[in-house]
Amino acid sequence: MDRSFIENNLVAGVYTNNDKYFKKFTDNWKENYQNVELIYNVQAGKINENMERLRHKFIATGKRYWLFMDEDILFTRNDVIETCIKYMKKNDLDLITTYQTTDYELASKLDPSNLEFAYITWSAGYFMLVDSKKCGLVPFDLNLPTTHGNLSDLAYCLDIIEQADALIGIAP
Repeated sequence: MDRSFIENNLVAGVYTNNDKYFKKFTDNWKENYQNVELIYNVQAGKINENMERLRHKFIATGKRYWLFMDEDILFTRNDVIETCIKYMKKNDLDLITTYQTTDYELASKLDPSNLEFAYITWSAGYFMLVDSKKCGLVPFDLNLPTTHGNLSDLAYCLDIIEQADALIGIAP
């Protein structure tokens, strides 16, 4: 997939209430996706509130694909988003995620060719790529009965399945 497609059709964003990983994240982003629009949303509040704020910022861009990310995610290669969009289109998905590990050194040494696409029932919020034409109108639940708004990723996936009959997948 041509990088210009990503640059013209995708907006990425980070939802967080602190900037602890800001430099590490933005350095990694510039290394892998320098010309792709990034909204780094640092605001006080719960996770679900910040994800909903970010969704509204995404809407304002008019771009079709929205990538919600945690502030501590790092990319080990520069084709992760392209791979996800390829699988999203091929399988007519509403939301897609990718495999992850918390061990960056291990991830940079692994060969992802043994990983496979799979349909899943929910995605963790560290990397949620959404096709806004399919489920962009579904809001994040601001009434989750949790202290920090956690579980907003699970609740969102359940909501898009219920409200938009969404399909969710995980790409290698």
